[in-house]
Amino acid sequence: MKSMNKLLESKIKECAQKYYSDGSSPISDEEFDTMTDKLRKLDPNSEVLKTGWGYDVNLDTTPGKKVPHRYGEAGSLEKCRTWKEIGTDLQDKEIYMSLKLDGISAVLYYQNGKLIQALTRGDGSIGIDITDKVKAIEPDILELEDTKFTGAVRGEILMSFENFDEFKKLHPSAKNPRNSTAGLINGNDIVDDLKYLDILVYTIVGNEDVSNVKSLDMSYVTYWLNKNFDKVAPYTTGILKLENDEYIKSLSLFKNMWYGRYPADGIVLTSKEIIVDFSSYEIRYNAKAFKFQAEQAECNVVGVNWELSKTRYMVPTIEIEPVQLSGTTVSFLTGYNAKYIKDNNIGIGSKFIASKHGEIIPNVDEILCSGNAELPDRCPECNTKLIWNGVHLQCPNTDCEGGYFHDLIIWSDTLAPIDGLGQKLRRDYYLNTWRDKRKIAINTVMTDRDRIYEMRKNTSRDYNIQLNKFIDSVITMYEGKFDAVRALKALNIPRFGDKTCEKLAQHPDVVERIYNVAISKDRDATSLIDIYGYIGDANADSLIANLDKFANLQYIWKRIIWDGQYTSDKGRVAITGKLSVKRSEFEKELKAAGYTVAEISKNTRFLITDDPCSQSSKNIKADEWGITKITEQEFRSKYM
Repeated sequence: MKSMNKLLESKIKECAQKYYSDGSSPISDEEFDTMTDKLRKLDPNSEVLKTGWGYDVNLDTTPGKKVPHRYGEAGSLEKCRTWKEIGTDLQDKEIYMSLKLDGISAVLYYQNGKLIQALTRGDGSIGIDITDKVKAIEPDILELEDTKFTGAVRGEILMSFENFDEFKKLHPSAKNPRNSTAGLINGNDIVDDLKYLDILVYTIVGNEDVSNVKSLDMSYVTYWLNKNFDKVAPYTTGILKLENDEYIKSLSLFKNMWYGRYPADGIVLTSKEIIVDFSSYEIRYNAKAFKFQAEQAECNVVGVNWELSKTRYMVPTIEIEPVQLSGTTVSFLTGYNAKYIKDNNIGIGSKFIASKHGEIIPNVDEILCSGNAELPDRCPECNTKLIWNGVHLQCPNTDCEGGYFHDLIIWSDTLAPIDGLGQKLRRDYYLNTWRDKRKIAINTVMTDRDRIYEMRKNTSRDYNIQLNKFIDSVITMYEGKFDAVRALKALNIPRFGDKTCEKLAQHPDVVERIYNVAISKDRDATSLIDIYGYIGDANADSLIANLDKFANLQYIWKRIIWDGQYTSDKGRVAITGKLSVKRSEFEKELKAAGYTVAEISKNTRFLITDDPCSQSSKNIKADEWGITKITEQEFRSKYM
């Protein structure tokens, strides 16, 4: 028995060390959890189970300064796999339920509302200082609205599945979001790839203002978190009744609503009441984690399908014999890119173990045997010989009709989707309608309206239902009204996902300036330098590189609907030194006038300072980055 315990302890420590050191994982989460569960049954008092899986945070291989945690230990939750294991301590009580996020746990320490340090959980007692990385990931959390808060907030650093898809294109060897996150956090350098990470906060673990301790329950905590942070882990509330099937169904519904956006391996159930240790300012919770079981299946590959992407890359999809995973039939798995197919020799005859990321996204877990990889040689759209760039097979023809047609399909799918009309049939309708055109693109369809209106005139409404659907869809693109987010998404600009489009749509004046540059003859983009402050460097670079796509808004510009609740943002403002009024009052004035108040960065438009000639750190940064320095009085007279 003892030898079995030692073997399990050794294996758990080895896996934990590998994961926390460089982000790799020799086994799956499920295998790791199975080992720890077995050890817990054999030896509940094992030291490995108490703190950090026996992982030594003082190992020289771990980058970063080692710092003791304040406000008690940052331990892990008791894990349950069945509803019975939850026990009776949460039964019939109001609980707060949130996702058990699967990333890197972090504790954020604040003094008077300003971030002073960020630590990983480490072994629970000692964490690794990752302050600089947290600042690079999420600059908006550096200063809280609650300027009096001195204490600690806990959150999870992780990579969304959407961001992982983009990250995977740059790093084909990346295995999953969790390992990628660990690799970035545990690496030595501040790298651009940190932009793919998010920080979702979920609780307060220390608060030195205990004067209002009676109000500190979970309802207050969640209120406070949402007031001070933009990204809070999703949660819901209810009375936990384990014997109630309907309630269990509601838990499953909550899981399915969120469980495909971020890596998660369970649900955290937390009592409303919290415990405060007055001597240490520590806040503790009665909470348990309910773990999900990932379903796996063995898959036989029947082929690899290739399609031309909007960037003219050949994108592979692995076709398998249909299998059941998490209650759905799965027939296709992601093939990532040509390098992945080539390196693993994936083709007919390959066998996989597959599961579903978040029970939604099919994923290859393990390759059991290789097949016969067959890579395409020529572009399926223009027959140009494909070129190899080390990762992708790409069509070098910048005038390839496939790229234009792909944009058209996205444009029509977004603005005027058609139920029951597949892409192949729609393609045939477009080609048949404009069969005399060498190239069919958005401008072809949107400017040559007479053909569609003539088709409507000459087509019986009862004769061809699918053709009528197609005609109605195109006419909707001619006559319909579209909200700004939808219009921006229809442009199919790389990196323009939901979040980016939503951010930009909040600033109609900025969109109008971009639009005017896009439709101008010279397209001088130098006047658009400030858009970097609205949507980030990488997204702005992509927009400027694709101004020709942005010009497509001219076909629907007068029919775009803007949300009236948003005011135009006049740019970012930073403040340093003394003011004539309280800082909080001045910030309110600035926000009311349409400015964004934030810490100084390269995207800042003005630095309001009481002494423009001083050699303060903010003044020096303003000089270095070319930011306008201005006094409060001068700013008020010129810009407010």
